[in-house]
Amino acid sequence: MSYVLCLKFVKLNLVTFESVSQHPWSRRRAKLRASLKQLNLSGSGEHDRIIGNSKSNVLSGGKGDDILDGRGGSDVLTGGPGADFFVISSGQDQITDFNPSEGDQIVHRGSDQIFRLPVNGGTLIATLDRAVSTSVADVKPDQIALQSQQRLKPTLKAVFESGASVRLESAESDFQQSLGMMQREALPRRRGMMFPQPKAQKKSVYMFNCLAPLDLLFLYDGEVVDLSAKTPICTSADPDECPLYESSRPFDHWIELRSGSIGRLGLSIGSQVDLISI
Repeated sequence: MSYVLCLKFVKLNLVTFESVSQHPWSRRRAKLRASLKQLNLSGSGEHDRIIGNSKSNVLSGGKGDDILDGRGGSDVLTGGPGADFFVISSGQDQITDFNPSEGDQIVHRGSDQIFRLPVNGGTLIATLDRAVSTSVADVKPDQIALQSQQRLKPTLKAVFESGASVRLESAESDFQQSLGMMQREALPRRRGMMFPQPKAQKKSVYMFNCLAPLDLLFLYDGEVVDLSAKTPICTSADPDECPLYESSRPFDHWIELRSGSIGRLGLSIGSQVDLISI
């Protein structure tokens, strides 16, 4: 039997953390973009999206809850006093002011198999080929893991018997499936995340480090073989104390949806779901 932490496969040595209110990723932000004439950017007093280019940038957060995204090159990303999102991208990057107590988050947007390694009292976030190599000063890997999330581009659409559809992110690598929906706010009504499996199998799910309840669909060959509606988050700091949710039958995919979607879409065991590339 496998276990999943908010659909996560690896147990963590836990450290205490607190949930901090953060301006949501999807809310409107002023966009500040680096150019060849201006490689270094600083945020304002508002909530900003600060974007680098393929050159080496120095991006600094302002007083708001900012998104800092180097977009390649060798970049230095420094957070401000707000709860900032630091996007992991290719290149040799440095994050110099990552503060979990302010609600800062690491955001993964790619399909890379990522490793977190302890280095000089901090953490190296890297791929084996070092195409991604981001150092985070003074924060250990366990804490980075608790403050990490992923936001993938939707690549699939689930179409239900009613004709309703949901756009799906697809968590395919072990690393992506380990992150699942950790540290994500409630999904929009027509968005979800899919977890394809190499073969039909059973896994247990527990909702450690999730921020919002989820509806879970377990599929085999496009048919719902089990489901869990309004699955609550686990509030314990110890994943071993989190309730387990297990499909009664083997499945080859599972899908996470916004809490309440099962009832809204009229889904039940035996419902058919078509998965279509977009």
